[in-house]
Amino acid sequence: YREIGQPLVESVMKGFNGTLFAYGQTASGKTHTMMGTDREMGLIPLAVKEVFNIIENVPDREYLLRISYLEIYNENLHDLMKTPSGSYFQSLQLRENSDGEPYVQDLTEQTVCSMEAVMKAMQLGERHRHIGCTNLNARSSRSHTIFKMVIESRVRGEEEDHAVTVSHLNLVDLAGSERTAEARTTGERFREGNFINTSLMALSRVISTLSRGEQGFINYRDSKLTRILQNSLGGNAHTAIVCTVTPSSVLQTTCTLRFASSAKKICNRPVVNEVVSDSTMMRRYHREIQTLRQKMKAMEDGTLTKTLQEKDSTIESLSRKVEELQRQLVVSTHSLPQLMTPAPAVDWRSKRRETWG
Repeated sequence: YREIGQPLVESVMKGFNGTLFAYGQTASGKTHTMMGTDREMGLIPLAVKEVFNIIENVPDREYLLRISYLEIYNENLHDLMKTPSGSYFQSLQLRENSDGEPYVQDLTEQTVCSMEAVMKAMQLGERHRHIGCTNLNARSSRSHTIFKMVIESRVRGEEEDHAVTVSHLNLVDLAGSERTAEARTTGERFREGNFINTSLMALSRVISTLSRGEQGFINYRDSKLTRILQNSLGGNAHTAIVCTVTPSSVLQTTCTLRFASSAKKICNRPVVNEVVSDSTMMRRYHREIQTLRQKMKAMEDGTLTKTLQEKDSTIESLSRKVEELQRQLVVSTHSLPQLMTPAPAVDWRSKRRETWG
C-alpha cells in the first residue's frame, strides 16, 4: 500500500483523479488484496483511512465526500448500495454527460463524514455482490465492482465564487479470468465466465493499443468496464494496477505478466480538476446554508403578526437544516496553531483543468 496506494490517494486529495485496480486470474488473490480481512486491511480500506487521515492534517480546507458502489455483472450495471428486491437487481443505464464523459444514471451517491460510514456502506455492498463456487475458487467473484469516492474541497472561508477541486477515486476489484476447462463451470457459472472473459479481453485490447502509442480511434465501447474506466486508461487520471498471480497455472500467469508489461507503457495525462461553476455539490451546500441563514435573520428581525411560538418554531427548524448541511462538510479537528507542520502549499496552477459553467 505504501508504494502504490498512498501516493495515489495523496494525489487525489490534491485534486487529481485516481484509479487503483487488481487484475489476475481467478483465485489469485485480487479480492483479498483489495478488501483484506478482519485482521488485516486491504488496499481499499487503507485508501479510505488515508483520505480521512489527510483531511485531519489539512485544517485549512473543508471537504465534501460522497461514495457509490457499482457492480458489472453479465454486462448489466447494478447499484450495490441498494437492497435488491429478492434476487432481482434493477439494471442501470450508462449515459454520457454534456462533455461526453460516461456516468451511470440513478446510481446511489451517499454523502459520508467518517471512515465508519464508508465501511458500513461497503459491507452492505459486499453482501449484495454476486459470488459463486467454481472448481478453482469456493468464493469466486462473478462480477467486476467499482467503488468510487468523489472528493470536493476548497479553502475554508473563501468567497463563494472561488474554485472547488473535484476529484474521483476509483477502487476496482475485477473478476478473474478463467479457462472453462480448468474452472469446470456449467450453466449459469459458464455464462458468467464468458461475460467476464469478454470484458477482460476488451480491457486487454484497450491496454495493448494504448501501450503501443497508436494514434486514432480506440474502442472503449466494447464493454461497460472499459467505457466506465475510459478516463483512467490513457486519460485524466493517475492509475495504479496490482497484478496477482498464482503458481497453479503457468499459462494464466504468463498472460497476466504480459498485461502488466503492456499497462506499464501507457502514459496518462492527469491534471488538477478545478470547477468554478455552480455544478459542485459543495457550492450548492454553501448557497443553501447562506439562504437558510438569511431566512433566519429575516425571521428574527421581522415584525410580522406571527406569534412568538410560531417564530421560534420556524427559526429552530431552519437552524436544524443549517446544522444538518454543515455536518456533511468534513473538516480537521485541529486548528492551524495546533499542527506543528502544516501541509505544504501545492502549486496547482501550472497543471490543472478548469471547468466553467
